[in-house]
Amino acid sequence: MPLVPALHTPYCGDYDQFSLSSRIRFPRPRTPLLRAVAPEGQRDPGRPHHREEDTPLRLTVDQATLLPALGTVARAVPSRPVRPILSSLLLTARTGSLTLTATDLETAAMTSVPASVEEEGTVALPARYLQEAVRRIPAGPIALSSLTAGAGARILWEKSQSTIHGFAPEEFPPVPTFPDTPERAMPQGLLRRAILHSAFAAAQNDSARALLTGVELRFHNDALFALATDGFQVAAYATQPTLDRPAESGLVVPASVLLEVARTLADSQDSCEIARLGNRLLFRSGPTCLVTRTLEGRYFAVLDMVPKDFPTAVQVERDALSGACERVSLISDNEAPYPITLSVSPTTIRVAARSTDVGEAQEELSAETTGPDITVGFNGRQLLQGLRHFEGRVLRLELSGPSTLARMTDREDHRLQYMQMPLQMEGGQ
Repeated sequence: MPLVPALHTPYCGDYDQFSLSSRIRFPRPRTPLLRAVAPEGQRDPGRPHHREEDTPLRLTVDQATLLPALGTVARAVPSRPVRPILSSLLLTARTGSLTLTATDLETAAMTSVPASVEEEGTVALPARYLQEAVRRIPAGPIALSSLTAGAGARILWEKSQSTIHGFAPEEFPPVPTFPDTPERAMPQGLLRRAILHSAFAAAQNDSARALLTGVELRFHNDALFALATDGFQVAAYATQPTLDRPAESGLVVPASVLLEVARTLADSQDSCEIARLGNRLLFRSGPTCLVTRTLEGRYFAVLDMVPKDFPTAVQVERDALSGACERVSLISDNEAPYPITLSVSPTTIRVAARSTDVGEAQEELSAETTGPDITVGFNGRQLLQGLRHFEGRVLRLELSGPSTLARMTDREDHRLQYMQMPLQMEGGQ
């Protein structure tokens, strides 16, 4: 079986300082979260179709309540479904509520809204058409009922009506339900910050190294340690300032799914319940539940490559450093890897960028510095991305050299650590 290649920066030829401390096998091919094959005796529909038997459904729901719920679950509908039924939303009416469900066979989203239900039942309707139809309906009550003949539903409002053809609801893949007893619960605001301050560093669409597209979550009692890397930058967030990476093995969850979880969370102390069913992880906050399959394999030991000591340390105002990086990066923003340099000397830090096509720029900032002078190059876009996730007034930047990870933290709050591998600049800088 092939082995994962060592991580290294593409910015120079013979440079593998950011190699993995251990070789990790490719994860086994993942099985889908849900079955992609229709049960025996049922056909896989080629398009929205009519059927002889009907699942009755009749209810009234408020447009202002239904529309945001549709937006929440519709993001789980695949843009290129492997089966036509996956382009639909499953609507399930039970006493007092309407539940909406969507899935792409790897993830699933469910949410419920209050409704006046006259007849309980289910119907599967094309997600895009339903969402756009509800969006264009004026605010007020909407009456929805399944067709008496054929799969689909009739929508009525004021003196108007619309009919949407759908799918047989029994062809919708089964979706795991949240267990009666959650494994743990966390304040929504705390979990939301942990996700947002780590998931940004995960890789985008790296099919060769699927684990890099995920975020490692390690739980310890009521605390959480989240870690993500794309091979060139690292973000680690602990919900408790004194929490180190727990020794317990972690779960690797796709970063894209976690960002959808974060969108459903409020910045509050209300609980988000978390449960695990085999290799599936479920998040429930209020009426909304998201389900995802965890990524298989052991996460990379990137924190083992962080230097124990940093000879040079800089304390600088966050807004001043962020603003300077924003301005000088205009020079190099069209040339990958978008290089900017940080030069540290007593009492100052200089931010500079140079481009043969555009020109050059530099700014000098007042700073508290310790240790020897040093000049280090960074990917400007990634550095700015990391800076935006800090909230404190003063940042602490620690440097060890042009070939080892640099670390950035808040001077007062160490829950977030952002690290980046320096670039090898021209002239040996």
